[in-house]
Amino acid sequence: MNAWHIHIKGRVQGVGFRPIIKIRADRHGFKGTVSNGVDGVHVELTCSAIEAHRFLNEILRHHPPAGRILKIHLEPCEPTLKTDFKIIESKDEGRAELWITPDIAMCSTCSEELRNQHDRRYNYAFTTCTQCGPRYSIMSTLPYDRPHTGMDQFEMCSSCAFEYENADDRRFYSQSNSCPECPVHLIWLKGEAKPSDPIKETVDRLRRGQTVAVKGIGGYLLLADAGSSEAVQLLRKRKNRPTKPFAILFPNLSAVEKWCLVTIAESEALTSPESPIVLLRPKPRIGELVAMGDVAPNLNRVGVMLPYAPLLQLIASSFGSYERQCQRSSDLLHGLRCSEAIECGGRCHPGARSRNNGSTGRLRDLFFTAFRPAHHAPTSRGYAPSSVPLGLSSLDGSLAMGAEMKSTFGIAHSGNTYLSQYLGNTSVWESIEAYQDSLKHLSQLLRFEPKAVIIDKHPNYAVSQMDTDIAKKNGSKLYQVQHHEAHFYAALSEHRLLTSDQPILGFVWDGTGYGNDGQIWGGECFLRNDGEVSRYTHLPYTPLISGDRMALNPMISAVSFFPSHADRVNAIHSGLSASLANFLLLRSKTALMTSSMGRLFDAVSALLEITMKNEFEGESAMRLQQEAERAPSHKWDPFDEALNGDSMNYQALADALVQARHMEGTATAALRFHQTLVEYSDRVACSAGVRKLAFSGGVFQNPLLVDLIIDRLGARFQCYFHELLPPGDENIAFGQLAAVGDAQSRVEKLKVKESCV
Repeated sequence: MNAWHIHIKGRVQGVGFRPIIKIRADRHGFKGTVSNGVDGVHVELTCSAIEAHRFLNEILRHHPPAGRILKIHLEPCEPTLKTDFKIIESKDEGRAELWITPDIAMCSTCSEELRNQHDRRYNYAFTTCTQCGPRYSIMSTLPYDRPHTGMDQFEMCSSCAFEYENADDRRFYSQSNSCPECPVHLIWLKGEAKPSDPIKETVDRLRRGQTVAVKGIGGYLLLADAGSSEAVQLLRKRKNRPTKPFAILFPNLSAVEKWCLVTIAESEALTSPESPIVLLRPKPRIGELVAMGDVAPNLNRVGVMLPYAPLLQLIASSFGSYERQCQRSSDLLHGLRCSEAIECGGRCHPGARSRNNGSTGRLRDLFFTAFRPAHHAPTSRGYAPSSVPLGLSSLDGSLAMGAEMKSTFGIAHSGNTYLSQYLGNTSVWESIEAYQDSLKHLSQLLRFEPKAVIIDKHPNYAVSQMDTDIAKKNGSKLYQVQHHEAHFYAALSEHRLLTSDQPILGFVWDGTGYGNDGQIWGGECFLRNDGEVSRYTHLPYTPLISGDRMALNPMISAVSFFPSHADRVNAIHSGLSASLANFLLLRSKTALMTSSMGRLFDAVSALLEITMKNEFEGESAMRLQQEAERAPSHKWDPFDEALNGDSMNYQALADALVQARHMEGTATAALRFHQTLVEYSDRVACSAGVRKLAFSGGVFQNPLLVDLIIDRLGARFQCYFHELLPPGDENIAFGQLAAVGDAQSRVEKLKVKESCV
């Protein structure tokens, strides 16, 4: 008999790989071992070559559902005397080469146990198994084993220990295992005694209109009663968040389907291990349940989520039972300040800290948490940290710092690409702290030291300044990548287009980004041909008036894009009259220009009397989109008069919009504007003579625009939209890595060609 070593790389720790390998090895009567290492899972078998290859294929076919095999390698090894097959102690030597497993939402089996009165984990708020529960948020180091997590201080009771050691139990080798006999304790933070029934007390407080900060898996969520206008408005006042929508926490999928229209794809997303917030169309009767005008003002969709942690399930279910007694239905509102990151450990959510600045006051009435240390608090549960293949040889040892508004960072290490969770707006100090903590934590897990640092070209980004310091400290090379080029590279790399020998056109539409010419870009079109990327065309420049104020006030955008209609805009929207002359003067004198598609959406929304103020990022675009969706007819009728060949004429566009609104209504005018953008894209693509189109940037979060592009252009062009990454600035770090990696790859190819000559 020979001995064989199987090395498995990918997302292979914290998902049940070792237990399932032992179970299957025992079935075959193999002798050997399985263990974790910082570079994956290692299996040693004593068997024939045929049996080893069959076992390898069996692993590929029957690996754990949450697992992802990136590489699997079989080679002969020195035989050792083994009497059976064992899971042995993990080794922490060497270089980290595995995908980090994110936190995983509660599985259906744990959910059933939670509700089963005869199960010993009935109503236990921290039920987990090998297929669900905290992973990344409780890791302190690799490999993933209990002593390396926040569970190291909890000793398992005899029952849990039996499950842990029993190969026939689904909690076999579950590192986060606990139960009511060896529990993770609930903590009530308010300087008062813990109530006898914390769940009931929490529901009672919510019913009285209070706000509760509840720790889910890694960080805190703010909960309030979504059916109470007073409770929602109090939270809005405390958070200084006048109109930005909140998400609603439903107790189960049946409740969601009762009150919202749910497609199969949306249902699958809601119940997936990632358990994201999904935007759904509410049914007309939802007003009987939710104060929609307060939860999602002026919007025709609502964010919906299901409980991803047992504690949230208990609260949501208890809340529902309470509601039914009162002849109403059940649901909770969930809110987080978008510019701040979730806190963890012994610290509270920064958005939940007591604030004494004027009328704001404290954000929460009490904390409800768990005594289970979270070493990190991911805000992209189930999705981050993610490992997305670059589509080329990774720039090993590189750190990409991303953008500022929707900050993430990326690490290229040992052939893998690691993308952090969303870390908020790093112009806010709390987000800078979260950014630094996250970078430190992931770097320690991977034992990563940057050899190269990649930053945005914007001279004043906080993360760019931070990373310049990192580069100086470590003696790392420093690279700069333009914001929109990074977007384009993110789309190219995600779809493995960097090796394509065909020209590719990239439309990158967003709100802002520092351009190579010192102007503010945002309506860009790039061409990649023969390995080189160039700016092919862009929306015509218009003056950037009042700097960042322009993004907050759509009326200022309307004055900039449509100066001949400034008086009309002034008459429509109160508040401009005192400043109109100044804005027009600034428009004539400013040297700073913008090609921003985001600001064009703002301008059109203001001209059509849809939005007067952006209370949150993208509000004008969202409301313009939903207005277009109300159009009585969706016949194809773009404003051809607004297009000069493959360029845009803002004056003609404004005239056409005003006339269409007068003759056909606001909804039809809004729809025709969307169609005009698609027609613009069509003409640009035809003039470039390409057949492959890539799309990136926050504007492509607009589902109507994406659907129109696919319907109109999909038959004649290959259209690539983001699938693994968000279209917004969260993909910038990935694009930065891809851009520098591609440049270095081309240099290497050139060197090879020169050496051949």
